[in-house]
Amino acid sequence: MGDAMDSTSQLARDFAQRLRDVISESTQLGYTPANFEKMLDEQGAVNLAKKLVKSGEIQTGLKAVANLKRKDLAVESIMIESKFKSLFSADELKAAAWRLEQV
Repeated sequence: MGDAMDSTSQLARDFAQRLRDVISESTQLGYTPANFEKMLDEQGAVNLAKKLVKSGEIQTGLKAVANLKRKDLAVESIMIESKFKSLFSADELKAAAWRLEQV
């Protein structure tokens, strides 16, 4: 059982690193997600992603990366990547996909 927990923890760390990489890439493209980075530091990657998709509103960051024609940089896109799907419930993944369709 410890191995499963360790692999989940590692996957959560990988998810967090992927989000940090996206922040860097977004900044290079001219969009600096400062609020997102602050929330990431405060709440952790997985908790933040879950919170964002549960909120009914489409956040500024999702709109910004959509305007850059880079929805692949959105938290929602990363959540539904096959590597990270197991970190989230089916409802959370459905919400992430729905949000991507809205922009």
